[in-house]
This record gives sequence, structure tokens and C-alpha cells, in this order.
Amino acid sequence: MDSSFNLNAPGSGPHIESLKNAAISQGKATAGKQDAQEDLSAAPSDVVDLNGTADKKKKTLPPPPSPVGEPEDTRAEQPEKEVTFLLYMDGQYPDLESTVASIPLGLEKVGSNKDMNVVVELGRAPQSVVYSDGGYDRIDSDWEGVRRYHITSSTTPRAETVTLGDWKDVAAANPGNPLIHYVMGEVYEGQGLKEEAEKEFKKAEELGYMKFFTEPANPQIKEWSTEFQQALQPLRDKDMESNVYASPVAEDLGTGVDMKLPHNLRDFVAWGIKNYPAKHYVVILGGHGGAWTGALQMSPSDMGMAIQAGINQANRSTGRNDRVDATVFNSCYMGNLESINEMKDSSDIIIASEMSAKSSVLSDWPEILGGVQKDLSEGKDFDAREFAEGFVELYREKGEATRELPLIRKFSKEHYLTLAAVDTDKIDEVTSSWRKLVADWKKSGTSDEEIFKLLDGSKNYPSFAYSPEMLFDYGTLRDLGDIADKLSSAENLPQVVKDDAIKIKKALAEAVIAEQHTGHDMEGSSGLSIWAPTNVSDIALMAAPYGKRVPDFVQGTNWDKKLIESVTSADQQKLAKFMACIKLLAQSQQMLRNPHISDTEKSQVEEKLKKLQQEAVKLRGELSIVKDDVEIAPETPEEKAMLEAGEKEIAKQEARGKDEEYIEGHIMRSQTRDGMSHGKGVLYDELAGKEEDPISLFADNLIADSQIKDGMGHNPRFIK
Repeated sequence: MDSSFNLNAPGSGPHIESLKNAAISQGKATAGKQDAQEDLSAAPSDVVDLNGTADKKKKTLPPPPSPVGEPEDTRAEQPEKEVTFLLYMDGQYPDLESTVASIPLGLEKVGSNKDMNVVVELGRAPQSVVYSDGGYDRIDSDWEGVRRYHITSSTTPRAETVTLGDWKDVAAANPGNPLIHYVMGEVYEGQGLKEEAEKEFKKAEELGYMKFFTEPANPQIKEWSTEFQQALQPLRDKDMESNVYASPVAEDLGTGVDMKLPHNLRDFVAWGIKNYPAKHYVVILGGHGGAWTGALQMSPSDMGMAIQAGINQANRSTGRNDRVDATVFNSCYMGNLESINEMKDSSDIIIASEMSAKSSVLSDWPEILGGVQKDLSEGKDFDAREFAEGFVELYREKGEATRELPLIRKFSKEHYLTLAAVDTDKIDEVTSSWRKLVADWKKSGTSDEEIFKLLDGSKNYPSFAYSPEMLFDYGTLRDLGDIADKLSSAENLPQVVKDDAIKIKKALAEAVIAEQHTGHDMEGSSGLSIWAPTNVSDIALMAAPYGKRVPDFVQGTNWDKKLIESVTSADQQKLAKFMACIKLLAQSQQMLRNPHISDTEKSQVEEKLKKLQQEAVKLRGELSIVKDDVEIAPETPEEKAMLEAGEKEIAKQEARGKDEEYIEGHIMRSQTRDGMSHGKGVLYDELAGKEEDPISLFADNLIADSQIKDGMGHNPRFIK
């Protein structure tokens, strides 16, 4: 999800969802957590064969045993209902923790009933990790670990605690903080005090609120967000007694369960289907996502196999033939052809966004499930296709409601910038159409540069979105429909390639059940993206991980091979220099993380880092497959000497066996950027010792310009 308004990013502490929920139940105004937008972007784990049926070329790891014993069979106690919603909500990401922790409070306004089950697996990070300043959520005693809940309906009104006067006191005590003034505007707006709200929004803008979007690395951002969280802690404390779950704990899995591991997703799906029988099932995945890299740090292949394995496990136990009707991603960028192709056998319909989504979508489920419950109470049967169409339409309406707002409000009000529901039975035709285009492109002798130029001009999805592990430039994700339009209308392409593009567009239209793209600058979106890099550096860095994350797609289309051809035909000397530069960048950043580094050494390393970044950006520009309008600056003697020295140093370190050590240190950092420690990191085994290893560092340092080239920065992450 895009974090254009992020009260809960690293260094800032979490949102005050507890206060928002209390205010909703009271009819009081509060800080709109619906306006907080943590980006839900992340990276996956290695491919895990959960059924013993994975392709032998995939890396397979035997799943560990379930963290708890086989759950007691309660089917006799639970009659079959029309639909069961299975929410897998990963709040072990510290920046999402309080958002996720608040989900049961909202769901209990709807709850399970005779027609519908609402079942949640909820992960929470320790408060000491969530709040660097010693704060607390004050939600349900701030427990940590993973628990499962069968959500019940709670009609008991929450006690009135936080008042408008409390918010006024916070604003008065912090007159120079734009974030507090913005939230105060939301408070007034929630009470219908439009004039007062507009004054606060104007004041926030005057004080620099837009810096959260345009200057995310500005030191003021951290100062303002820290001050904001400290100012809100007394309100959290005051609201503590109101924020207690009414639903009993169905299972407490303890603190040793990592929701980012595929076997835990498998176990939840199996447990939910087995114990809460229904005619239909919907799985909702909440956490960071990153297109073909996956979501919740699981690859698309992992997730698809995990869900299917959970279904199979439940069916073996029950003797039924249950399936998952729909999977919904409350995550960024998962509306991606490669991802959905990998998951097509696990669900009839997949609902996801090509672009970033806001954390507010995690809090929208009471509204969505309330609508489903109303339909069921009126005697309607649950229909997954109708649900998917209605889901997309809801967010179209929400998006349209923000269309005329000023940017300072629009960025904070958007939910899903794009959203599509995809019929997985139709995805094979889309994939095969892309395969034919790739084959005919090569057979016809069409110039690579000609095609890549068209790809480069197609609709893409750049973002400086917060991600615990950003693996690649999101600007290389391009809309498949727009690509097809540009190829089919190009004058200089062979007719066979143009015809292939027309077939892609037709297949895409049949696969996409419903689609909306009401977010800012989302015109040209049609429902699914595809990874289409036009720079040799991106391909060199990411081709190997790409093949491992989406093995079925690359084996079925040969798209990775076509991309790699562009690398082999590139200037190998420049590419080698670029890769050496990336390694030096990784080493320099690791040195800066050394707590014992002296001020003098730090200054020297920072200067070196700055030069390396400049050199890497220059080299990257020279490695563009599309040569038009690329100005290639001559290499200065200083730059040449620096890179030669760096290459020699790398050779020395590798000879001493030190290369693996720095790689491990770098990967550890990228894996723990969210404050959690997940061991060596899921990338270590496949990247250690390879030139393409420092991927997230590459993203951090080299692609910021391309990520924010739309001028918005799309996501002010609060830099630690």
C-alpha cells in the first residue's frame, strides 16, 4: 500500500486506530486512520514445495511441523454457513502493527452470524519494536505474537473517552507541527465543522505538510512524526479501556510463529476451512506486497501453493471438496500478471491493485462485510463474481469521491489507486498471448530497441513507497493493456507482432472481471501489470530472482530469456563497472552502520558514498536499452580511478573469502529494515556470492529519481 500519509512508518510509531475506533462508536471525531497510508510492499521467501508436487527445478524446502497441535475438530459445533471470510493479517511488520491490531475492533461491529463466519489470524510485533520512543498502542493489552479469532458481534457501545477538547489541547501544545494540524483538520471534518477543518488543512500546508510527500528524507519529517506520536500517547492511554476485543481467542499460537512463512499460511487456511465450514470461502491477505516478488515476504508461487495445500489438507480431514472462491490482496502491486499466473490454481478470483494501496483498506472490512451480511440476511446466495464486482465498484466510488479534492487531501484520502478482479480461469490465455508475442518478436527480427522504446513509453507505476525490503524499481512495472495498445498501433512493427498485441488486449479484457483506476495519475491502467524493464542494469540485477519468484510464468513465456538477451548484447565493460559500483555502495553503507565508526571515518565514507551514487546513476543511464535522449557524460579520471580501486578491493576481499560476509550483512539489513529479525533473510541462499546480491541497496540509492519522477514521491516514508 502506498504511504502518502503514514502515521505508522518506521521512526514515527503507529497510528492511533484505537482512538479512531472509539471515536466512530461515539460519533466523535478523531484522527483518520483511514487517512494513514503505510505502503504494503515487501519481498518473498524461497519457493517452498508444500504438496510435494513442485517442479523439480524449483528450490524446495520441507515445511516444518505446524506450530500447534492439530486443532480439535469443531465441525459438529459449527454448522455450514453460506460464506467464511479468512483474514490473514500480518501485523508483525512494525509499521502496520497498530493498524492490524485495530482490525478486530472494527470487525466486531459486524461479526459472525448464522450466515457468515469471520475468522482472523492476527500477528503483532512487540511494542518495543513498534515504538522507538517507548510508546504503546493501548489495544487489547498490547499482547505480542500470533492469535486466531472467530469474530463475534459486539453491540456494547465503547465508553466515551477521547473528546474534541482533548484533540484541541494536543493541537494547542504543538502549534508548529503540520502533521498535528492536518489530523486536527480531520478531527473537525469528522464532526462536520467544515470551516474549522479548512483552517487546519491550510495551516498544515503552510507549515510544510506536503514535505511528507515531496521530501521524505527531510530531517524535519522524523522530528514532526516523533513529536506527533509523543503528543498522542496520552490519548492512547486514555482510550485504553475502550480498546479490548470482545471476541474470544480461538487459538493462541504464541510468539514463535512467523506469519511470513508459507507453512503458517497453509495451516491457517486448513484450520479455517476445517473448523468453520461454508459453501464459499474468501481469503484476505494483509501485509506488504511487491508484484512478482510476492507479498508478506512470500513469493507468488509460495502463496499459491500454501493456499492450495491448506485446502487439500482440510479436504483430506473432512472428506469434502471445498475450494477458495476469491483471494483479496490488501497489499501493494499484486495486480500483476506474473503473480496471478503463479496463484491461478489456488483461487477462482483474485482481487488486487497494480499500484500501491493505502492502509485504510485494512480498516474497510467492517463496511464490506456489513454489506455482504445484509445481502445474506435478505436471502441472497453468496456469489464470488458479484462480490468481486461490488468490491471493485466500492473503491471506484471511494476514488471518485476524492477526484476533486486538493492534492493535500487527495493523497491522504485515496484507498486503492487501482484495483482489478481477475478470473483466474482466463489467465492462461493472457499468458500464452504474451508468450506468442515474445516468440514472434524474435522470429520476425524486430529490433529490440524499437520494442523497448514502446515499453518505456507505456503506463508504469513508479513509487517511493515504504517497503521493508524493496527489491526493484517499481517504475519497471508497466500496464499490460497499455503495452498492447502501443504495440498494436505502432507503425514500424511487423503485422504479426501487432496482431499478437491485439490478442493480448482481448485476452486481458476477458480475464479482468472489473477494474477501476481512480487514483492520481492512474490513467492508462487496465487491470494487470507486467515487469518490463528497459535498462540493462535492472535486468542484470533482477533476472535471477525474477525466475525464482515466478517460475511457472518464465518457463511458460521465456520472457526472462528475452530480457537476458539484452544484457548479453550490452556494453559488458560498463555493466561490470556498474556491478562493481553496487558492491562498493553496499560496503560503504555497511561501514556507516558500524556503531564504532569515528566522525572522521564517517565523513570520508559519506563522501565516497555520494560519489558512488552519482557514478552508479550515470552508469545506469548509459545502460538504458532505449538510447534516445540519453546524454552520456564522459568518464572523468577521478571516476575511473575510483572504480578501478574499488574493483581491486573487491577482488582482494573475495580472495580472502570476505565477500560472503559483507553480503550477509547487507541482506540482514534489508531483511530487518522493518525492525523485525527474520534470521539471515530469505534472499541469502540465492544471492550470496553473486553480483546481483545488493538489490535493495540498489533500489534505495539508485532509483529514487525514477520512483518519484511523477513529482509526488507517492509515499513519504518516515526515514529513521
